[in-house]
Amino acid sequence: MAQIKKTMDEYQVDVPSEAKASFQDEMASPFQLSEKRIKGISRLEKITIGGIVLMCIVLAMTTIYMSTVVNKETESITNTQQEIERTTNSITKLQQEKSELSRKDRVKSIADKASLKQIEGNIRTVTK
Repeated sequence: MAQIKKTMDEYQVDVPSEAKASFQDEMASPFQLSEKRIKGISRLEKITIGGIVLMCIVLAMTTIYMSTVVNKETESITNTQQEIERTTNSITKLQQEKSELSRKDRVKSIADKASLKQIEGNIRTVTK
């Protein structure tokens, strides 16, 4: 920009006043430019930009809220799965104990200690 001004002064070129005004506008400070730009924005554009900014803020807040809710539900699911696993382990241990207690040789040894006779016709296999 400064080079153009030097060139214009050097060659003494006659520049229309409108061009000089636009050139001086370009040379204005950034603060003055932003002020002019803000004044040039219509009310509808300001409302639209404000709405977009507001929508972005609401969207960010909603995203944070939903991620918090998802984390809480994930924790709840994890706790439920751990409880199911504990219950399954307990069921497995109880079934193993049941199998050990109802072993055929164990039942026969208890019957012998109680001096009971074994009658093959009375022996049955019990299933679920």
